[in-house]
Amino acid sequence: MIDFKEFLLESQGANKHLEHIEDEVLNGGFDGVKKAITYLSSLGSTLKGSSSKKITITTKWDGAPAIVAGIDPETKKFFVATKHGAFAKEPKLNFSDEDIENNHEATGLQDVLKDSLKYLKDIGMDGVYQGDLLYSPQKAKTLQNIDGESHVVFTPNTITYAIKLRSELGRKITASKLGIVWHTKYVGEKVNQMDATFDVNVDNFKQTSDVWFKDAEYEKMDGIASFTKEETEKYFSVLSMAGRVFRTLNKKLLDGIKDDKYLNTQIKAFANFKIRQGMPIGNVNSHVIGLIRYLQNKLDKEVDKLKSIKGKENRRKKNEDILKFFTENKTALKNMFQMQNILIAAKMIVIKKLQDIQPLTKTFIQTDKGFEITNPEGFVAVTLDDGAVKLVDRLEFSRQNFLAPKTFGSR
Repeated sequence: MIDFKEFLLESQGANKHLEHIEDEVLNGGFDGVKKAITYLSSLGSTLKGSSSKKITITTKWDGAPAIVAGIDPETKKFFVATKHGAFAKEPKLNFSDEDIENNHEATGLQDVLKDSLKYLKDIGMDGVYQGDLLYSPQKAKTLQNIDGESHVVFTPNTITYAIKLRSELGRKITASKLGIVWHTKYVGEKVNQMDATFDVNVDNFKQTSDVWFKDAEYEKMDGIASFTKEETEKYFSVLSMAGRVFRTLNKKLLDGIKDDKYLNTQIKAFANFKIRQGMPIGNVNSHVIGLIRYLQNKLDKEVDKLKSIKGKENRRKKNEDILKFFTENKTALKNMFQMQNILIAAKMIVIKKLQDIQPLTKTFIQTDKGFEITNPEGFVAVTLDDGAVKLVDRLEFSRQNFLAPKTFGSR
C-alpha cells in the first residue's frame, strides 16, 4: 500500500494549497502518475467497502477568508491570523486589535480578524487550527424565503449556503455571531514551521452561543455512500484504462516537466484558461495543438513588450527552444493528457457518488436571475497518515465563480 505522505504535497508543512489529483501527472512526474492511480484504487476500495486502510472524506466549504487561530506554542497566548500571515517567514500573528491594525492594511480584513479574535478565544482551542470563515458581524447572515420556507442564508465566497430556519441547526446558526468550519490542525514548536494534520477533532472545543463551528468531516461514509456493484465495475474499468495508458507514457518527458517550473506552469496555465471557458481537456490532439497556439501567442506578446532589438532577438531564440519542446513531443504530450483525462473521469465518479447524499445545508449560487441550485464546492480525501487531495469538479466550480458576484475575501 502506498505511503500517502510521500504522494501528497500537503502532507507536510502548512496547508496552503491542496492539489487536484490529475495535476499529480505534472507535479510528480512518472512516479506521481503511479501514485495517483494507486490512490484512486484505494479510494475505490474504500467506497466499495473492501479497503483495510481508512480514507476519511471531508466536505470542502467555500469559506473565506481562511483563518488560522489557536494557542501560540511559543507565547502560550491566543492569536488569529490569515493563513499567509501565519506561515510567512516573519509570521504575522495577531494577539490584539492593535496587532491586527499594524499587520493588515485592508479595513475589511481588519474587521473580520477582530471579530475572529473576539469570539474564537472563548471556545477553548487546544492547539493551532485552520478553518474557513462562513459568517461574522462583518459578513452577516440574512433571512430569505426559499421554496416557501424561511432559511438563514450566508455567502462567504462564491457559494450561498441556506439552512431551514426552524431546524435545530438553523436556530443555532441564527443565534450565533460567527461561523467557521475547521479542517486542519497544526503541530510543532513554532507556528510558521508547523506540520499540518487533517485528522481534526473539535469535540473538546467549548460550545458558546456566539460561535457555531464544526469539523469538515463528511457524514455517512458507509452504506448509502458506498459504490453499488455496477458503480464498482465502472470505476475499476476506468482505472484499468489508466493502467493501459500508463504503459504508453514517456518517463523522461514527465519527469522533465515535473522538474521544469516554467514548462509545468505553462501547461497548468493553459488548462486553467480552458477551464475558465468551460472546456475540459477533451480531444488530446486538439488540446496539444491548442496548447502550442496558446503558448506561441503568449510568447509573442512577451517579445512585443521588450524595447530593444537585441532583447527581442534573444527572447525569440529562447522562445523557439520552448516551442520546440512542445512541437517535438506531441505524441508523448497526448498520452500525458489522456492520462489526465482518465484520472478526471475516475475522480468524477467519486464526486457524483458523494453528491448523492443529502448535504448538511442547501447550496446555491446567486446570479442575475436569483438563486440557482448547485453542488458543494467539492470534497477532500484524507488518509490516516494525514495526506489530503482535492476532489473538485473544476468545470462546475469555474462556472460558479464566473456567474456569482464576488464578496469580500474571494480567492
